[in-house]
Amino acid sequence: MEQLKNGSVFDDAKLREYCEFYGITQTALDEKSLKYILSRYETLDLLISGYSEMAQLNQEICSEFLSCDCDKLDFA
Repeated sequence: MEQLKNGSVFDDAKLREYCEFYGITQTALDEKSLKYILSRYETLDLLISGYSEMAQLNQEICSEFLSCDCDKLDFA
């Protein structure tokens, strides 16, 4: 489902992400829900971009400190 807003096209992947974030199924998406998503898509895009950019760093931090967590569990 592609939706247009000010010349922007939402592809299915982005619309799925938006629906998942707001707890709306695509089949239940009505005009009111779509307007709500469209009014906030820039903020959600920034969040998605930020998490995507930080994903690798977060993975590296988790991998580095995983052994610390395991060591702590060994002493419990």
